[in-house]
Amino acid sequence: MRIGELAQRAGTSTRTLRYYEAHGLVRPNRSANGYRVYDEAELRVVREIAQLRPAPGRLSRRRAGTRGVTTDPDRSRGSSWRNRTGPGNRNSPTRNAASRS
Repeated sequence: MRIGELAQRAGTSTRTLRYYEAHGLVRPNRSANGYRVYDEAELRVVREIAQLRPAPGRLSRRRAGTRGVTTDPDRSRGSSWRNRTGPGNRNSPTRNAASRS
């Protein structure tokens, strides 16, 4: 089967299949005209890869649960700290220095 048929049967895109090929996960044969030709074994491999990948939305929900938590000391202050000291804030040292001149 060619790449379009494999993508349809596996429920993925041709771009994803090319990505898998570039990383050595699938190895299609080539026809005389250079087209990729896949067999049933490659279909099984692509389906197994799909089962191992996280479900859509699962990672975004996990990230939402940890919002604001970081181990980077430069980012640990959060946006409220940046808002208090930004140049548009009336308590900002740069704004106060400019208003005194």
